[in-house]
Amino acid sequence: MVDCSWVRRLVLLTSVLVIVACAGPNTALYKPTLDDLTAQAPDSFLVDIQTSEGAITVKMRRHWSPLAVDRVWHLVENNFYAGARFYRMIDGFVAQWGYSGEPVRDSVWRDHPLDDEPVIGSN
Repeated sequence: MVDCSWVRRLVLLTSVLVIVACAGPNTALYKPTLDDLTAQAPDSFLVDIQTSEGAITVKMRRHWSPLAVDRVWHLVENNFYAGARFYRMIDGFVAQWGYSGEPVRDSVWRDHPLDDEPVIGSN
């Protein structure tokens, strides 16, 4: 009998490579459509953030800042922030984040700024 195990391995490896090559990057993050940019978030939702210091849960309220919350909804749903870091922390005042940590991905979103929105309330 002929040993065909190397043929099976080659077919399996080729199949995996084809699947990975076809998957490509998430177009909703790298080439957002008008629908992506105008999709409306729910009235409110929770975002769970895992950090090296523990977990944080942020409640997003659309009526406080519709454009920004819609954008966060889209980015969270497409894993934009996976692996991102906080870059500015001032105790009792602010914790800032927003960059994905991937310069190419971040540059796409710099071309889609949001308009300023009026202050509705304080968090």
